[in-house]
Amino acid sequence: MLTNADDRAALARFIESIDASTEPFPLSAPRTRLTPAVTDGPVKKAVFLASPNPANKGRTTITFTLASPGVALVGIYDPLGRRIATLADGFRPAGRYQVAWDGRSRDGTAAPSGVYFARLEVASTLRTTAFVVTR
Repeated sequence: MLTNADDRAALARFIESIDASTEPFPLSAPRTRLTPAVTDGPVKKAVFLASPNPANKGRTTITFTLASPGVALVGIYDPLGRRIATLADGFRPAGRYQVAWDGRSRDGTAAPSGVYFARLEVASTLRTTAFVVTR
């Protein structure tokens, strides 16, 4: 995974940026399988996954299905639980959706190689899937 010296250096810079003021974010248990996950509630029988995984240059597509209409928030989180990008935030009718992430954080900088989490919030239901970014 980190066979490239530039990738290792980027990961080291990222880890060094973590300090005591970094607030952790409680993530639900990540789904690390590449197969679709069957879930309950507003996302009943929903596919929620990131593809491709690993995401080359951070480019990945998050797929999810809503069983009923509702406000959906899809965010990308770093390993400390900080939301670095928002892909969807608003009302959506029931149905299947795909949202793309270009591998950049809110400030436009490229996210370094590493593990990230896509999180879907609908009503009181949370779903999380993990994926890897390679640069």
